[in-house]
Amino acid sequence: MEQKLAALETENKNLKAQITRLKQVIHDTDQILDFFNCCRSIRKTAFKYGMNVEELYENIPVWSNSYESLHKADDFEECRIIVIGRRTCDAELYEELDDDELAIKTRELSTNDITNIINDYKNSELSLYELADKYEVKIEYLFKILKDNGIIEKETDAKGYAVFYREYCGAKETWDGKSDMGFLDQHMCCCETVTNVKCPDCDCFICENCWIHKVDYAAQIDVFLCDECYRNRDPTIRGKCVSCEYIDNLEEGTECSICGHWVCASCAEYTDDGNYCCQNHKDVE
Repeated sequence: MEQKLAALETENKNLKAQITRLKQVIHDTDQILDFFNCCRSIRKTAFKYGMNVEELYENIPVWSNSYESLHKADDFEECRIIVIGRRTCDAELYEELDDDELAIKTRELSTNDITNIINDYKNSELSLYELADKYEVKIEYLFKILKDNGIIEKETDAKGYAVFYREYCGAKETWDGKSDMGFLDQHMCCCETVTNVKCPDCDCFICENCWIHKVDYAAQIDVFLCDECYRNRDPTIRGKCVSCEYIDNLEEGTECSICGHWVCASCAEYTDDGNYCCQNHKDVE
């Protein structure tokens, strides 16, 4: 009973201090806005007036009746990431990356890279996101690396998971000590995006950014296919030659009359019946 009473008294004291602080913030609203407009920094202003970044970030548009001043802050993007979380901001970023930039994020890591990641994870003070950013990999892939190399068993075993959870979900979110993002329960597309969708032809995992939706109501086909299998199903799509994988000259070629795969002009074999076939079927009668 005494312990409960002491806990309630502490909570009450903290609440009173919070009320006092909020009253002071309300009283200083004009002064806070003047300082912010002068320094153009959300972080500096929040620190000076004893506010959280997310608290100031959300109140500036209310106090100034406009989002314009908030967007003009020198650290707006940085603070936006803190407030709404990396999950949303990273998704927006990946949509804007060109193919070369995205390829870096989704590249296959060398044994040396994986060794360095594990060493940094064990021996440095880097957070999970700092580690992923250092090696330019998606956060989902980092968890997979740790799991595949026996460093963690469950996602929540990762060092600093509570910090990661807040960075991923946003500043207002607090980890309950149990919940996870399901990274290790799901699978990776070739671009390292988490997905549970499989290509029905080859069983590889594909995400919404990579799959091709093939619909043919007459043939009762409605499936999501990977690029390779989509080409295989539709030989009118010119891509890799099935015989030599030559892809530079996509305007010349035909389909193999036996397997239906596209074959380039150099590899196409003319058959006695007036059709063309690939090198794999040139001796098939």
